[in-house]
Amino acid sequence: MVNLLEKMPKLTDQLDHETLNLLVQTLCISKVSTVLDFMLAKNLVPYLDTTILSIYQLCLASKFEKAIALKEIALRKHSSNSISVHCALMKGFCKLGMVGEATDIF
Repeated sequence: MVNLLEKMPKLTDQLDHETLNLLVQTLCISKVSTVLDFMLAKNLVPYLDTTILSIYQLCLASKFEKAIALKEIALRKHSSNSISVHCALMKGFCKLGMVGEATDIF
């Protein structure tokens, strides 16, 4: 699916916000970064559930800078749900045994 989106940018431009969120959720484990980069380039912030899942998966893929950047974007958009966003990041860091780094985030 990601190859299709990369080879057909006009198709990707026609996808709505909700469809892009579903793609991020579906591709989260393998290609989350590609779809997220596309969404953020279009100034589309993923829905909260997609954001939480993406932050955790980015951590598991050792893409910590992207996970932290997504957390910051999410906090600006979903400030009332900051605990959920922070928990996703903490969970991702702790899952990899990076407890010290997780505490440094705050």
